[in-house]
Amino acid sequence: MAQPSRQFTQTEQPGRQKQVMSESHAGVLPRRRITKGEKILWTVTIVAIFIFAIIIISRQAQIYSVSISVAHTQSTVDTMQQDNGELNEQVQKLQQPERILKIAKEHGLHLNINNVKLVDK
Repeated sequence: MAQPSRQFTQTEQPGRQKQVMSESHAGVLPRRRITKGEKILWTVTIVAIFIFAIIIISRQAQIYSVSISVAHTQSTVDTMQQDNGELNEQVQKLQQPERILKIAKEHGLHLNINNVKLVDK
């Protein structure tokens, strides 16, 4: 019987030592070291994000300036169309036959129907 008790105590002691060691390290997490490769990857990722952010911001600034230019051009076009419309109205008023006859009589001209020719635009 002496031998079985010896085997029993030997198997129990290593188990107890493992429990004691695991209990002492249970509250402390092991520190993980950051490798050189991970540092390079993180640095490259951060630089890429920074570059993409700069590119996006610059493109948005370009889009903003172009939209302002388009709005300015559109307002100029609208103003020119309005001016052209007013000028076309004035042309229509000045081309009225009654007005032309009145001005011709004031200058001493008379209407000869045989000499009148129609001109198409």
